[in-house]
Amino acid sequence: MKTLFELPRYPFEERVIQGAPEQTGVYVLWEGTEVTFVGSPEPVTIKQRLLDLWSGRDRCPCQPTHYSWRLARVPVLLKRELLSEHQLELAALPRCNRA
Repeated sequence: MKTLFELPRYPFEERVIQGAPEQTGVYVLWEGTEVTFVGSPEPVTIKQRLLDLWSGRDRCPCQPTHYSWRLARVPVLLKRELLSEHQLELAALPRCNRA
């Protein structure tokens, strides 16, 4: 299984987000090469949460340039795992997960 930093990155653009999965899981927001947020969009799908962020319906303190995702049956567990991985690698949580 790919690590957080090995996940494919997609441009944070509406036309690209339209191809995101209509399933639950975890999404990752990037600013350039920096992971800025890891989220689990329950009860909505990854695609819906990304579209809400892109359109401004949901507020995000980050300015994403790219996004990644991974499907998960229990998104909260995967989110915890990815946040732990980030913390081990960089000695801190992603910037927008610190609040």
